[in-house]
Amino acid sequence: MKTISMIPAFGDKGQHVEAVQIRLTELGYSLGNIDGAYGNQTKNAIGGYQDTNNLDVNGRLDAAMLKKLGLVVETALSEDPLLAIPSIVDKAGISKMRWENGNRGQAPYGYYYGMSLTFASLYEGLKKGDNIAKELAKPLGKDRDKDSLLRFKELLSAETANALDTDVDRLRGLFVLLFGLGLMESNGRHCCGWDQGKLKGWGDPAKIKKPTAENSEAGLFQTSYDIRTAPPLASQKILLEIYQKYQLTQDDRATLFAKGAHCSLQDAENYGDGEGKEFQRLSKLYPSFTVEFTGVCIRSVARHWNPIIHVGDTKEGLQIKKECDMLLKQIQGYMDQHIAAEPSKMWSVDPSGSTEKKERKQVALDLADTVGQGEQLKKLFEFNPKSKANYWAIVDYNKPRTKKRLFIFDLNKGEVQSYLVSHARNSGDLYATEFSNVIGSNKSCLGIFKTDTTYISDKNGRSLYLDGLEKSNSNTRERYIVVHPGEYVTEENAGRSKGCFVVSPKYSKEVIDKLQGGSYLLAWRE
Repeated sequence: MKTISMIPAFGDKGQHVEAVQIRLTELGYSLGNIDGAYGNQTKNAIGGYQDTNNLDVNGRLDAAMLKKLGLVVETALSEDPLLAIPSIVDKAGISKMRWENGNRGQAPYGYYYGMSLTFASLYEGLKKGDNIAKELAKPLGKDRDKDSLLRFKELLSAETANALDTDVDRLRGLFVLLFGLGLMESNGRHCCGWDQGKLKGWGDPAKIKKPTAENSEAGLFQTSYDIRTAPPLASQKILLEIYQKYQLTQDDRATLFAKGAHCSLQDAENYGDGEGKEFQRLSKLYPSFTVEFTGVCIRSVARHWNPIIHVGDTKEGLQIKKECDMLLKQIQGYMDQHIAAEPSKMWSVDPSGSTEKKERKQVALDLADTVGQGEQLKKLFEFNPKSKANYWAIVDYNKPRTKKRLFIFDLNKGEVQSYLVSHARNSGDLYATEFSNVIGSNKSCLGIFKTDTTYISDKNGRSLYLDGLEKSNSNTRERYIVVHPGEYVTEENAGRSKGCFVVSPKYSKEVIDKLQGGSYLLAWRE
């Protein structure tokens, strides 16, 4: 029986709803999209199940109905914050809350998961003397045009009764601000990119602005790389520390941040070259990066963000919600009971150089040998030995499209899962025998790929960007070769694509959730 946080009700959003949707889909009741939102499609699918099984047809769930679906409500919070904190968010019901300022409506439920988990990790860091956490929670400044917490002190006190007296109060108050800022800047979408309206100046030629590596805004708070030199020198050093930290990690919170958010091809584009382009990529790929980076900046460069400037002047300013403060207090309470004496390993995959990591890689290699992929997985590990990725994938084109040939290795669990996956229509029929990197060839390509962010395609639904890292697949982006679901991939046969790695809609969420955000994939044939 799979455990969920609570019994889902109509209008709910969250993983508890998502679990029901996945189970109904597995049983053959079409929802159109597994989006974690209990709306009419989910209600109708529940009703369809009830009708088929001679139950009262009302489209609602209770404990007995959940049990029939193989689900049960948890009786206590998990000791793992990555599981417990989303449950706290679900039970708070905050994902149904509407943000009135700017008519922003509801945020994606993953926004609350990710922000809450980032707060939890920094709260733990603050208790243990972490430099980044201390910078975020430092005493109030003297200039309200520089320190956003000082600027919002009276409003925070009035709405949440937080006087910002202690470092913990200031960290929590800062996150209440960030919740509101993220709604105004991106509607809580982690993947938000450069505002295309700037290319035309919103109809005013004098306001036309072209994107560069320095000025291109990205992520939850639409922060740009050029802000890095604005804070005082001491804060700039902390920004560099944050930047370097996320370049060397695979953040487990990224998948949760993405839940419920819809990302477009336009949003995924990054501009310029060098570190500014890398900044945009990190901002979208690892939302916790931009939370920490922006958090430091708004403590000393408040007027860089219009929603902060507008407060007290117009109704367009960022909104303070007491519900966010209440949620964060619950998370403080949970963390106070679960903070260990030793530094936590819960927030990201262990460093690749550790003995434990090497042992897990060896377990994966031994496992790969059993499915005939040992040499290929070793090649992947050797390609980037410093990678902290937990999931590594291999597509074996020596196998026909009627056999499972996509293998995903999970280092943490010491497991391998296999799936049917397509090859391109011009690469062959039953077997893929011809490969090409040429644009328009409609052939599969071989080599090592690195996964990036997800986006929503009008045609294919949620898809995963890939970057080709070798000469044999260097045109991957230009050819729009991605991982996406397709109805022509079934349990018995994988149809043919134009070059993409297409998997069954039944497994696409599972595959994409695992691989997104910096995993490596090798496609090969002898």
